[in-house]
Amino acid sequence: MHTKLTFNIIELTEKHVEAASVCLAKSFAREPMLQCLGINWQTVRDNFVHVVSKSAKDGLSLVTIEQSSGEVVGVTINMDMVSAPVDDDVTFDDCLNPVFGLLETLDTSVSDFDGATKGVFFHFFMLAVDERYSGNNIGSLQTQAAFDIAINNGYKSVVLEATGLVSQHVCGVRLGCKTISEINYSEFEFEGKKVFAGLGKDLTCQLMVKSIE
Repeated sequence: MHTKLTFNIIELTEKHVEAASVCLAKSFAREPMLQCLGINWQTVRDNFVHVVSKSAKDGLSLVTIEQSSGEVVGVTINMDMVSAPVDDDVTFDDCLNPVFGLLETLDTSVSDFDGATKGVFFHFFMLAVDERYSGNNIGSLQTQAAFDIAINNGYKSVVLEATGLVSQHVCGVRLGCKTISEINYSEFEFEGKKVFAGLGKDLTCQLMVKSIE
């Protein structure tokens, strides 16, 4: 007999930072770009703990808690599109520069964001689910909760970078997000090198938007 699991989605706060950082890191270490670069989850955790910590202060991000154990089993990092993901005095390891380089190139390819002011574009930045709890619809519930935050805070549009086929399908087909720009991983160059050539010629990173007015 299997025990039914109960999950609660709540605001990310300072007390969740460590556990949320580990959950996020283990999930994102499976992302195409990070696997291609050979970056392990510990490195992701050591860098992205700063993102999680800042997000805990901003009040837009979420964690999913498994009720019986109290474990953090899901994380959603959200922010205003004009806000920096970390404080000014924080720097990331050089090994992550190609990842941020691609995302920055993707985001700056759209003129709609030029001169944007706070409160217009809600950046659905990162979503992670503990692999042990896959199949419990946590990702979908977190996504809906994030969109609800955007609506409740008066944002006009949700913006996200869909880095793989699964997220592109979910966001495009299920959520009705529109792709407004994309970069083919195999063609992207960072410092003169095609750093993601190993991902194949057909896989892209897509910038997607959904109006919520």
